[in-house]
Amino acid sequence: NYRLTDIAPMLDVSDTTVRRMIDDLGIQAHRIPAGSTTRPVYTIEQVLQLAKSKRQRHRPVFRPPLVISVYVPKGGVGKSTITNELAAELSLQGFNVLAIDLDDQASLTLMMGFNTDEMPEKDKPNPWLVNQTFVSVLFPEEGESKTARPLAEILRAPYGEYGPKLVTADITLGKLVYILTNSPNRENAIRHWVARQANKDLNEFDIVLIDNAPSTSVLSRAAIVAADILLVPVRLDALTVKSIGFLANELTSLSNNKLDVPQVVAVPNMFRHSSSRSARVMATLQKDFGEEVPIAPHISESERFPKSLSLLLDSGEPEQVLPVTFESWNRSFERQHQEIRAVAQYLLNIAEQVRRREDPPGLFDLPKIKQVTP
Repeated sequence: NYRLTDIAPMLDVSDTTVRRMIDDLGIQAHRIPAGSTTRPVYTIEQVLQLAKSKRQRHRPVFRPPLVISVYVPKGGVGKSTITNELAAELSLQGFNVLAIDLDDQASLTLMMGFNTDEMPEKDKPNPWLVNQTFVSVLFPEEGESKTARPLAEILRAPYGEYGPKLVTADITLGKLVYILTNSPNRENAIRHWVARQANKDLNEFDIVLIDNAPSTSVLSRAAIVAADILLVPVRLDALTVKSIGFLANELTSLSNNKLDVPQVVAVPNMFRHSSSRSARVMATLQKDFGEEVPIAPHISESERFPKSLSLLLDSGEPEQVLPVTFESWNRSFERQHQEIRAVAQYLLNIAEQVRRREDPPGLFDLPKIKQVTP
C-alpha cells in the first residue's frame, strides 16, 4: 500500500503532480483504516501505471531495445539483485522493461516470487510455477512445431501489466547450453534473435536486462555478444577485481573472433562506508580500470539485499519479496533508493552515448586491456 507521499519520491515528481496524474488517469484508491478514519492508498501496479503515463509524454529513447547483460565470472557479487533492482527502477522511470533470467540457479526468478522446483500440473494451473524458459523462444521444442514459441506465450508479469516482465528460469535451462554448443554461429544466437524480434515480440520493450550465470559458457558468451552494455558488478574484494581481468581476456577472445563486444560498465557493489578495505579496493579498481571502463556510482552493502533471496531459500516456499526500489522512501531505505537510481541514470547516459556512435562500442579500449594469466 502506497500513500501519495510515498509515490511522489518514487516517481521523482511533486505531490501536486501525482494528484494531477491520478485524476487524469481516473485511478481509484482503496482505503485502509487510519485511527478513527481511513486513508487512500494505491497498489504497486497503480504506481507503475502512473510511471508509464509520465514516460509516455516523451518519445521512446531506445529503438531497437537497449540490451544490458549483467555478468561477471564470479558468484556472490549481486548480479541477480542488481538486475532485479534495475528492472524495478527503470520501470519506475516509465520504461518498458523485459528481464531474462539465463541462470539455471534462477535467483532472479525466485526473487520475483516464482516457484522453480514444483512441477506444473495440467489440471491445476498455477501462474507462479515455472513451466517455460528462454529455450522455448530460441529453439522449437522436440516433437512440437518447427518454430519457436512467441515471447508473449512465456512472459510473466509479477508486478502486473505496467511493471517489468520476466522470462523465468529453472534447472532445465542447462538444455540451452547443450543446444547452443551444437549450433552453428552459436555466439550470435541471442543477438540474431533480438534483431529478428525488434519489431515483433520485442517491439513493446525499451530495455532488455539479461541476468547471467556466474560461469563462462557458450550461453554467457552469446549474452555478451547480444548486449549494448555489459554491466559488471564488482564486489569490493580482491577476487572480484581479479575476475574483471579474466573477463577482459574473454572479451578479447570474442573480438579476435570478429564478434561484437559491448561497452563494459563496472558497478562497485556491497560498499562498506566504514571499511578501509572497501576504500582500498575501490581505489584499486579506479586505478587499474578507470580509464578504460566507465565506473558507475557504488551501491552500499545493505542487510535488505541478501534477504531478497535468503528468505526464499530458507522458508522452503516461494515468496515474492519487493525490490528495495519498490519499498517506501523512508529513512531506512533512502540511501539505497538514491544509489540504485544513480546507477540507473548513469547507465542511461552511457547507453545514449553508445547508441550515438557510428562505430561499434569498444569493450574497454582493446589495446589497453590488462591481460591476466590464470
